[in-house]
Amino acid sequence: MQFVYIRDLVEACVKALTETNVIGHAFNIGNERPITQLELVQALARAGNKKPQIARVPRERIIESGGNPMGDPAYFGHYLDVPPITEAIGKVKRMLKLTPTPFDEGLKETYRWYLRNFKSPRLKSDFEDKLIALGAESSGLLHSRI
Repeated sequence: MQFVYIRDLVEACVKALTETNVIGHAFNIGNERPITQLELVQALARAGNKKPQIARVPRERIIESGGNPMGDPAYFGHYLDVPPITEAIGKVKRMLKLTPTPFDEGLKETYRWYLRNFKSPRLKSDFEDKLIALGAESSGLLHSRI
């Protein structure tokens, strides 16, 4: 997975519109290094000052248990477990003089912004609790959710 911090995206767009030496060029903007699904979960936990305990459940077991990427209970791992794609951002750095915000820093600031601006409803986690139990069962360990 590849992410971009919104300020970096806006800065790149403004520079692409205002710098005369970049007319006619196309640019990729994103984090320099792709983030795996596991790294994303760990980064989300760090941003929220939580300690994740990971329960690994094979996709087949999730689907057998009723996981559904198109409805309830929602399971989006199908879309997240794709091989990493790396954006070539050297041109953005060279021509637009843009240095992307480190992923953890941008995520932490995004999380702070979210906390200031939204009140989220209590999420139901029955299905996830069931999956965590499956992961614990298959690994012989007990895990708790983030």
